[in-house]
Amino acid sequence: MLDSTQMEAARHENGPCLVLAGPGSGKTTVITERIRFLTQERKKPPEQILVVTFTKAAAAEMRDRFLLLTGQKQSAVTFGTFHAIFFQILKHAYGIGAQSILREEQRYTLVRNAVLHAGIKCDEEAECVHDYLRQISYRKNTMGSNQTATEGESADGLFSRIFAEYEEEKQKRRLFDLDDLLTKTFRLLSEKEELRRGWQERFQYLLVDEFQDINPIQYEIVKLLAAPQDNLFVVGDDDQSIYRFRGASPEIMLHFPEDYPACRKVLLGTNYRCTGNVVTAAQRLIRHNQNRFEKELISSKEDGAPVTVRTFSDGRGELAYVIAQLKEQRKGDRRIQTAVLFRTNRRMWTLAECLMAEDIPIRSKEHIPNPYQHFVAQDLFAYFSLAAGSRKRSDFLRVMNRPKRYLSRNAVPAETVSLEKLASAYAEKPWIAERIQTLIADLMHLRRMNPYAGVNYIRKKIGYDDFIAEYANERNLPVQELTERLDDLQETARGFASMEAWKAHIALFTKELWQKEKEGAKDPEAVTLATLHGAKGLEFDRVYLYDMNDGVMPYHKAMLPSELEEERRMVYVGMTRAKKELILLAVKNEKGEGQVPSPYIAEALRKD
Repeated sequence: MLDSTQMEAARHENGPCLVLAGPGSGKTTVITERIRFLTQERKKPPEQILVVTFTKAAAAEMRDRFLLLTGQKQSAVTFGTFHAIFFQILKHAYGIGAQSILREEQRYTLVRNAVLHAGIKCDEEAECVHDYLRQISYRKNTMGSNQTATEGESADGLFSRIFAEYEEEKQKRRLFDLDDLLTKTFRLLSEKEELRRGWQERFQYLLVDEFQDINPIQYEIVKLLAAPQDNLFVVGDDDQSIYRFRGASPEIMLHFPEDYPACRKVLLGTNYRCTGNVVTAAQRLIRHNQNRFEKELISSKEDGAPVTVRTFSDGRGELAYVIAQLKEQRKGDRRIQTAVLFRTNRRMWTLAECLMAEDIPIRSKEHIPNPYQHFVAQDLFAYFSLAAGSRKRSDFLRVMNRPKRYLSRNAVPAETVSLEKLASAYAEKPWIAERIQTLIADLMHLRRMNPYAGVNYIRKKIGYDDFIAEYANERNLPVQELTERLDDLQETARGFASMEAWKAHIALFTKELWQKEKEGAKDPEAVTLATLHGAKGLEFDRVYLYDMNDGVMPYHKAMLPSELEEERRMVYVGMTRAKKELILLAVKNEKGEGQVPSPYIAEALRKD
C-alpha cells in the first residue's frame, strides 16, 4: 500500500520528474510501481522503458521486485547499469564484444609501463599505479578527457604523459576500458543523429535510480537519450551524495529543475526504516548543510531508544566497550542485526582482529584490509629480519635508504649482503660508510628489543618517521595517514614479548581473515563492519558509529566547504542505517594527544 506522495510519484506519466527520496522512504517501491503503472494501466510497450542504476545487484533486485509485483516470469522492460546499457549501445554500433574490454590486470600493465617510460620514481609500484588508474577514471567520468591529454607540462604534466601513453596503447590494441563505455557512447550519441534518434525511439521512458550518484558524463548521455520527449524520471537523495571522489556531483541533482523547468518535484518524506529519534537527530545534522534541497522528513515509527553518545578515555577503552557490547548481545537475542561503521577502513582491522579472537562472526561487503601487508609494515619487518641475522638482498634493498643513506642498488649485486664489506666499499665516501656502521650498530640494539620497543626504535632512533615525512611530502600525500598506520602497528606489537610471537600472530591473522569473512557472509548473526561509503544502501537494528572525533568525522583532509558538507552527508548516511538503536562513539585521548568530539555530535543532538 503506497502513501500519498509515493502514489503521486508512481502515477507520474509524461515529462520530467524529480523524486526526492529520503532514507527508508520506499524509492524502489515507487520505481517498480511506476513501471507497473506505465505498462499495465497506461499500456506503454515495456520495451520502451529503460531503468538504470549503478550496480548489477541493484538492477537485479529492481527487476525481481517488478516481476514479483506484476506476477510475471519475464518482461521486456530493460533493467541495467550505466555500463551495461552503454555497452549494448556500442555493441550495436561497432560490434564490440566482451573481448574488447580491458581486464583490470591489463589496465594495470599499461599504466605501469607508462609510468616506467616516463621515468617516474615509484618506490611502491602498486600504490603508484593504482593512483594513476584512479586519476584516469576520474578525468573520464568528469569529462576532463575531452581536453587534450598532453596540453602543457603543468603541475599535472606527468599525469598527462601517463594518460596519453595509456590511451595510445589501448587504441593500438583496439580495446576499451570501462570508462570508455561512457566517453565513446557520449561521442557516438552526440555526433550520430540518426543513431541517436533510433535509441530515443527505442527508450521512450527513462528511470534513473540513485540519481544523486550520477557523474557529469552519465548525465549528459541520459539527457541525450531522454530527448526530445524528456520522459525522465529520476529518484535520489541529494543528502546522500557521498561519491564525489568518483566524479559524482550533488550539484547535478540540485540543478535538475533548472535543466528541466517543467519538471514535477515530489518529496517522499516518510522514513519507514528508522525510529523517530534517529530521524530527528539525522535531520538536525543535515540541516547544517547549505547546498541542498530543503526537506522535512518524519518517521512512521515511534520515537524508540534515544540516540546515545559514549565517550572513552582512549581508543583501547572504545574498543573494549564495543567488544563487550557485542559479546553481551550474543548472550541475548542473536537475531539483532548489528553494524560498526567507520569513516575509513584503517580502524576496521583492529576490531576485526579482536572479534576473531573472541570467535564473534564478522562480515563486510568491503575488503577488510590486512595492515601487515602495507608497505610500512613490510619495511618494519625487513628491519627486524636484518636485526635477527638475515642478510637477504631483498630485505636490505627494502630499507637501505629508508631513511636515506645514499646507497646504490648496484653496490649490493649478490643475493646475500655483507654490511661490513659494503662499508669497506664506500671507504672513499666516509659519510656513507659511517651511515652503514650506524646501521650495523642499530641492528645489534634492535635484536635485543621486544616488538613494541623495536618499532619505536626504528621510528625514532633509526629515523623511519623522518623518512615517512619526506616520502609523503615528495608524493603530496598526507603524512598523518602513514604515521597513523605506524601508530596502529606499534600498538598491536605491545602485547608480544618476542618477534617470533608477533610473527606467529600475524601469520594466523592473515590466514584466518579471509576465511572468517567468507564464513561471516553466510552467518545471519555476523556483525557487519563497514565504512560509511560501504554502508550505503544497508540497514541494521543497531549501529555503532566508531571514532566520532574531529579529524575523523569530518576527516582531516576535508577543508573546503563542499568537502565538509560531503563529510556531513557521510555521517548522515551512517546514522540513517540504524532502524532502532544508534550509538555514537568518541575518545578523549589518542596516542597521548587530546581529542575533540566530532562537531556533528552536537549538531545532531542539539535541540532546535
